[in-house]
Amino acid sequence: MIASANGNRLQIVAAFRERDAVQCVRRVASMLRERGLTNFVSADAGGIGGPMCAQLSSDFGIYVTRVNNGSPARKKDEFANADAEKWFTFRRLLEKREAILPVDGELLKQLSSRRLQYDSKARIQLEPKESMRARGLSSPDRADAVIGAATASLAGLSGAVTAETLAGIRFGPPRGGRALFEWEPLTFD
Repeated sequence: MIASANGNRLQIVAAFRERDAVQCVRRVASMLRERGLTNFVSADAGGIGGPMCAQLSSDFGIYVTRVNNGSPARKKDEFANADAEKWFTFRRLLEKREAILPVDGELLKQLSSRRLQYDSKARIQLEPKESMRARGLSSPDRADAVIGAATASLAGLSGAVTAETLAGIRFGPPRGGRALFEWEPLTFD
């Protein structure tokens, strides 16, 4: 899954599944180069993502900022990990209508189906992907990619949106006054 952010406009660049990790990295590198997206790349480095990030750098010369979603949150008293903090930060962007989402039904389904929970310390955490599978849902790959692109772009990988981050970004419908699509704020149970 490849997503990009241009200011507050988010886009799904490519959505595919590839069983062979080496072929997947080759395909990603090709797509990033074709679209001129090689300057600022961040990727999930958990599990097989770590070696894939290394291969992008060593074999294709594409430097990748590695993101470990399971790492501690910046606001450790509020969030169980960095992933929960990013999802919640993104939720706030949507509630304030400060992000322009691509027209993608699967993305909207994934964003609205992952539940928020609380850990034993009353911190926000995300529903585990295993629990989602038990409910008949697939891994929210599109949502993870879009949230990663948004939080990396708007917050400089910090996971927090500040006034300085938003300075100079034009919000609202595109020139001509017509929104790309209408949407209601999403809720996460």
